Amino acid sequence: MVPGLPPEEFPPQSEPALQKKLLGILRLDAERWRNLPLTNSTSDAHTLFDLIGDREFGRDFDLKEEECLPRAGSILSMELFGLEKPDIVLWSKHSGQHRIVVEVKQHAKPTHKEPNASQFLRYFLHLLVTSDPQPNRKPDIRRGMLMAAPASWFEKQELSLTWHHLVKHYGPLAEKFQITLGEIRAEDL
Repeated sequence: MVPGLPPEEFPPQSEPALQKKLLGILRLDAERWRNLPLTNSTSDAHTLFDLIGDREFGRDFDLKEEECLPRAGSILSMELFGLEKPDIVLWSKHSGQHRIVVEVKQHAKPTHKEPNASQFLRYFLHLLVTSDPQPNRKPDIRRGMLMAAPASWFEKQELSLTWHHLVKHYGPLAEKFQITLGEIRAEDL
């Protein structure tokens, strides 16, 4: 990614352009993100509002882009999360926890392509290990691992195999621990 370039200077629909567009919506256009649909959600969340609720960027949550996931001092965490850098992490200012991880793809395959060690599974496990459904027994932003890409990305088996594997094989675990797996379609941005 080229830091500092506005989205209009990236090729249309490139991964950096999609990422910047989504970040802009989350930061500056609450009305738009509140209605942004989640496709193929594994929970009752059908829009970003269903996950974030009546909260505001800057006041209730912040956004981190392409930062290494914290290791939480564990050797296991280093092995699983040490060099992982999700495209977007929504961080709660109330709990201090990562609540939503968003990976953005356009034409690329995921890093760590092994179905049971994919980057998507690692992000899901990060949320499972480092966050709570209700931190300090208080309501917070719901947890979610979201994939943002054009519909065509989800349809191409060679690109989306590990995403679909995560949803199929870990969807029940995600549901049990209240972590939504869902898709943001680039066409909806």
